[in-house]
Amino acid sequence: MNFILPKLNNADDFEELVRDLFSIKFKNANLQRYGRSGQKQNGIDIVGIAGKDHVGNSNAAIQCKNHIIKINDEKLCAEIDTELVAFDSSSFKDSKYYFATSALNSTNVINHVKSI
Repeated sequence: MNFILPKLNNADDFEELVRDLFSIKFKNANLQRYGRSGQKQNGIDIVGIAGKDHVGNSNAAIQCKNHIIKINDEKLCAEIDTELVAFDSSSFKDSKYYFATSALNSTNVINHVKSI
């Protein structure tokens, strides 16, 4: 069964949705937003510290980008690169890093991510 969800107009709502979805994926209800708007977040919006019920027993860091309007592939790839550089300067180096976006699916973007 496929679902097409409407795009959310609010970045906070998108982050909450991503947090809830990853909480289910990781079987970890302890995911939380990292900091607040306006703070330096090093390319991280949501963090999950490993717990006994966390799949794979590792930390997770998630960047959320709610792209309400269409974004071209080159700009999205540049955005991913910028956020990854910021993440690399964080204290979460031992974490798995996820980039969640509401942008349309693209083979160019997927190939870019695979090449990193």
